[in-house]
Amino acid sequence: MVLSSFVLFLIFLVYRSWFFPGTLASGDWPYLFKETIQGFSFLPDPANLWLGPYYQITSKIFVEYLHIPWEITERAWWFWMFLAISFFSSLFLSKVILKKYKFTFLSVLIFLTNTYILMIVGGGQMGVALAYAFAPAVLGSFINYLNKNSCRNLIISGMLLAFQIMFDPRISYIMGFGIALYVFVLLILNKNRRQLIFRFISFLFASAAIAFLINSPWIMARFFSENKNFLIDPSLGSVGSLSFFSFGSFSYAFSLIHPNWPENIFGKTYFLKPEFLILPILAFSSLFLLKKDEKIKKEILFFSLLGLLGVFLSKGVQEPFGQIYSWMFFHIPGFVLFRDPTKFYVLIVLSYTILIPFSLGKISENISSRFNVKTVVILPVSLFLLFWVFLVRPALLGELSGTFKPHQAPSAYISLKNFLIKDIVYSPTLWVPNKSSFSFHSSVHPALEAATFSEKFVKEKKIKYIIVPEDTGGKIFLTDRKYDEQLYKKTIISLAKISYVVRIAEFGKIIVFQVRE
Repeated sequence: MVLSSFVLFLIFLVYRSWFFPGTLASGDWPYLFKETIQGFSFLPDPANLWLGPYYQITSKIFVEYLHIPWEITERAWWFWMFLAISFFSSLFLSKVILKKYKFTFLSVLIFLTNTYILMIVGGGQMGVALAYAFAPAVLGSFINYLNKNSCRNLIISGMLLAFQIMFDPRISYIMGFGIALYVFVLLILNKNRRQLIFRFISFLFASAAIAFLINSPWIMARFFSENKNFLIDPSLGSVGSLSFFSFGSFSYAFSLIHPNWPENIFGKTYFLKPEFLILPILAFSSLFLLKKDEKIKKEILFFSLLGLLGVFLSKGVQEPFGQIYSWMFFHIPGFVLFRDPTKFYVLIVLSYTILIPFSLGKISENISSRFNVKTVVILPVSLFLLFWVFLVRPALLGELSGTFKPHQAPSAYISLKNFLIKDIVYSPTLWVPNKSSFSFHSSVHPALEAATFSEKFVKEKKIKYIIVPEDTGGKIFLTDRKYDEQLYKKTIISLAKISYVVRIAEFGKIIVFQVRE
């Protein structure tokens, strides 16, 4: 009871900033003005991907109709929702697999506070985060179905997979690797293969049908839209982009440390922290702690293979055997979605959330039986918790950035919003080189972004305002991954030289140019 309470305290301490006032807008997570939300529809928007219905409907109901501030709405439907689903989902998987084994609460700690997910939520990738939150429940419900073969488990499994697809189909694609691997392990170890294959096929058809029904609004909206590439952007499939995004190595993935930890500057990696190597040692020692007649043997074997598969895929085209990932990228349907291979960390996390608690439980049992002292049972777990505190200390000390630093919406962006809403004539805005998390957009003033553009492009898109954003997070005007004030000034100067635009306003460091008619 004391140890589980300490785990809950650690989780709260890591995410404590999400319970303070202010918006969490940062990185990929935007700030939504009320005027933006008023333009949302209850019908699927073909311009949005799978997140559209959930994103727009929850915002419209809570902000526009119930008059709940966006700062509360974003927490309730995204950040707190992530915490709740992750907690129960990881606990569910640990109960399904570990059952009567002790210390299953460690699964929740590892799942919610590992460096991978802290970098994901810190960067504002909340669609990925919520799909990640469903991953243990999807895998656990599938395993339940295969073992119990009940219609109820089949429906639950299909529904969980459907909700995961709604938040990010890429994570569901990754879960397909885990599910296929589990079936493969059972086919090797079980004698009743025909029944197993029948259950697996039933799962595929049922889950596909349920997933389509739940997600049919946005799927059909995208299917009948002019843009048929609603899942895959053809520009993703290049050797250069694949090599650029494969910045994590085998040792990083094996040690369950995100390459950008802890600064979360994209592409900036650090020397491997050797203390993280304790994690794979603990995880894979479970294979040596198994007894010959132990019922959980096939599950431990599966999660060990799952971890190794995740490690191999998470490194991308890095050695060893990086050409295999490159081949998969260009030849396996849908794999082009994974030019950023770090998403396969999900498989490693799932593996370690089961293997590490199992290993610690077995070590505790061995110590207890050898010394015949019950109080020493908690010693390995207590030491692990102290070790985990040491590993994630930047999060505990409040050193993480992004959504872990609540703040107020900058007054400059509020002033710009007020300026734009006075213009009721349809005219997209062009943000150079990129939008900010606080960039205002609406149905009247949709926001585009481009580092380079032409007069023809501006005329075709009916752009009226070209805007240089204030880089409040230091993430837009970068040189060698550091904020560059000179680059910001050069951007303004280069725009001022364009003959068909004129500088008309500035709000703080936000500069607004108007296209001449």
